[in-house]
Amino acid sequence: MFLYTRATLVAGIALSVLKKAARLTKQATGSQGGNVGMRKPFLNVATFSLVVTLVLAPWSASALMSSPVTTAKLATLSQVKMINYFPARHVWEAMWTHYERAQINNDMARIHQLNANTVRIIIQPDTIGFPIPRAKMMVRVRDVVQMAKTHGLQVQLTLFDLWSDYGNLQGSRTWAQRVLRPFRWDRVVQSVELKNEIDATDPYALAWAKSMIPFVRTVSGQQLVTISPQITLDSLMALREGLQSSQPDYYTYHYYDAAEDAEARLQNAKEIVGNRPLFIGETGTPSGYGAPNAPIDTAAENAQLSYLRTVEAAAQTVGLPAAAPWIFQDFAAGTFPAEQQARYHQGLVRLDGTSKPIATWLRSYFLTR
Repeated sequence: MFLYTRATLVAGIALSVLKKAARLTKQATGSQGGNVGMRKPFLNVATFSLVVTLVLAPWSASALMSSPVTTAKLATLSQVKMINYFPARHVWEAMWTHYERAQINNDMARIHQLNANTVRIIIQPDTIGFPIPRAKMMVRVRDVVQMAKTHGLQVQLTLFDLWSDYGNLQGSRTWAQRVLRPFRWDRVVQSVELKNEIDATDPYALAWAKSMIPFVRTVSGQQLVTISPQITLDSLMALREGLQSSQPDYYTYHYYDAAEDAEARLQNAKEIVGNRPLFIGETGTPSGYGAPNAPIDTAAENAQLSYLRTVEAAAQTVGLPAAAPWIFQDFAAGTFPAEQQARYHQGLVRLDGTSKPIATWLRSYFLTR
């Protein structure tokens, strides 16, 4: 159906061009017949052929396929070993407004020591400036990416976090182009995630994403573009169907359901995205539910390890890349409201910097995966 629709559209465009050419040629030669008022046709056969070629080229079968650059990059997706990142004391917007260069640099070194090769960096438009990013903030973004590169890491850049002004398409394009300009064609970028956990039931969000996916792919220099739905299979299906022909290079899905259900659900997710690759961009469970400074809960830390091992095994069984754990380190007091205390203990390492059992295991797993 997709190829038929495109073919029909192409035929319509060609017919329209042909009719216009005939009309303009008739106007140019006059209506008296013979050689009276005869002039050079407005659009000769060679010119018309060129016009048709230019019109049809973007819709050709080869153009509908991934470019060689994209194909080569997708081939490396199976080797991605990613860890999600925020500094322990300054998460989300505060990563940029309370910039801790020395801490971030140290964290990048430690992430590399876990045998990860990719780190996820999340950017909020309203924090760094929208639609024109502030120079100071872009210096920080470039600095973080450079620190990751120095420590042997690629980055996934997540754009448009905590943002939903989907009616502002021009502003979105301006912002994305300026943020991505320093990284155009740069191999340090593993991929660009257009939007984290987008609401696929929002028609304005879908229309925005359909326009922005090909735009971001172009302005980034053919970097891989991905997008994640809200954390249900229904959301993934709605996103896959709603994007229609504006598909990402691969889909990202976040898994936080029961560990024992992981294999079946990840298989379902893989089937939903069809011929598009799938990457598990977030997964994990807390190693405790107390205050940030609560004593170590050994049982909970072991349960955290068991959860990740089960999800990673499921991902490998169904043929997916290694799932990316959320998150590098536990968070400091005051980061979240009191009712969200479980979020303090989701890290691979504790707030004091010591490794949990999950970090020790992950280092070995990433080494052999």
